Amino acid sequence: FACTVDNRLYTVYSPYLQNTGMAYQITPLRTQSMGQDPVCNTDTMYRNVTERFRWGGLDQPDAEKKLYLDETVRRMVSTTRSQMINLAGDLANEADTFKLAGDKARAQQRVKMALNVLDLMVKKMPERVCPYSFVIFNDSYISAKMAMSQVYEQLSKTASRPDLHSKAVALLEQDAMRYSQWLKFEASLPEGLGMCDQDRNVCNAFYPQLMMYYKQINAGGYNALLQKLKAHGVNTNQVEYNIKALLRQQQQYQQQSMIEAQRPQSTALPPRARTCPGRAATRTATATRSWACRACLAAAVRATTSVNKI
Repeated sequence: FACTVDNRLYTVYSPYLQNTGMAYQITPLRTQSMGQDPVCNTDTMYRNVTERFRWGGLDQPDAEKKLYLDETVRRMVSTTRSQMINLAGDLANEADTFKLAGDKARAQQRVKMALNVLDLMVKKMPERVCPYSFVIFNDSYISAKMAMSQVYEQLSKTASRPDLHSKAVALLEQDAMRYSQWLKFEASLPEGLGMCDQDRNVCNAFYPQLMMYYKQINAGGYNALLQKLKAHGVNTNQVEYNIKALLRQQQQYQQQSMIEAQRPQSTALPPRARTCPGRAATRTATATRSWACRACLAAAVRATTSVNKI
């Protein structure tokens, strides 16, 4: 299956798919749960990316002046970047696994492979020709530079390389300044007007994530970045407010998830007497008999996970 097709076309096969580049290969191995993104077959995908990919010339001199990239081509560039960043992320995870197992040689090999993938992506699809956009990385929809930053930071810890940490910080700072334009535009809108959902999510969801991750890996430079944003015309108080709001949402979600996990899961509705709100009469519900009215049917759906047996 091509990685760009609707995932509903291969849902039944999803636990057995592996990413090999721009396609998902069906294997006899169950490598993930139903609905999860396919894992990368890192060796095969690395070989395809570095040896078999045919590039379209975006890295040519003056390509930004000679080539016109329409909406479809820009999406394909973003898709290719997303696949390569995810490959680099999986290679970084394997490097950590080998390091924990005491196999330093293979860990260093995976670090080198991950860096080769990122370097190749930056070289063959330069930002000057096609600006970075958003990608799906670790089940999150974030900017490509933030995803790259996470990979560089992970590799810096695995290989004990401060230069990679500096790369990660620099990428986050570039994104912080770029997407600050969204914040300034939102603040400039008159009362009663708002941004579209996608742009509002940049301000209220992505940007707080970006700043929190920056503070996590470079706490010493966080205040300096805020001052830089303030000098650029950004309302940093609003930035801090959005961060706190996002943290509250995450805490509420975690609490709700814990409640759901502790709630006993019923597989069938046991026989018991209930009052039918639609007819004000007592009815008996069993796992094999339907409720007497639509109101009770709705209540039954909420009361059991075995909807087909109600």
